[in-house]
Amino acid sequence: MSLVWVLVAQTQMGESFRIGVDNAHATALIRHGWFGVSRNPIFLGLLVMLLGFFLVLPSAASVAVCVLGYALIKIQVRLEEEHLTRLTAGRAALAVTRPSSGDPHTPRWARCSAAR
Repeated sequence: MSLVWVLVAQTQMGESFRIGVDNAHATALIRHGWFGVSRNPIFLGLLVMLLGFFLVLPSAASVAVCVLGYALIKIQVRLEEEHLTRLTAGRAALAVTRPSSGDPHTPRWARCSAAR
């Protein structure tokens, strides 16, 4: 299920989809679909996949995979947000990289309906 989640999020990115940070090309900030609920639905889906892996095969090795995966995803999110801040001027970039508790813009991981 989380694999489908990741594939749908990648499809929703359209022309903005890329692997890693691309310093040569600026892409549009996606705010529709699952990107309206989470700034990182692809990474969120990957985290759910890692959690599912642990629940199916609970062991010290699967805990290590989950911890390492989480750490690497956090690093990649930080790199992408720094890149977006450098390339994108104005409110859109600030809303993505520096949300406050009262900010109406999309949160990093997910928006709960009660928080709206």
